[in-house]
Amino acid sequence: MKPPTIAGLKAQGADAFRVTCAQSFCLHSAFLTFAAVSVDDAAEFPSITERRRFICTLCGGRAVSIMPDWRKHRARGV
Repeated sequence: MKPPTIAGLKAQGADAFRVTCAQSFCLHSAFLTFAAVSVDDAAEFPSITERRRFICTLCGGRAVSIMPDWRKHRARGV
């Protein structure tokens, strides 16, 4: 199964993503829009961390995890 693309996530209502510091003592997180990091819509979502280097603004860690922001998502029929 192929990973979702940025365009696919946008079509489902996710126009942003959450970046979380992977340091167990920190776990600071922030929401960023796809436009803010200017990645191509055809790019696969997991590749964002390879295309852009994220640095935690709290601890300076470079290891992060990402997750689509589904807060605005509405399932069909709802």
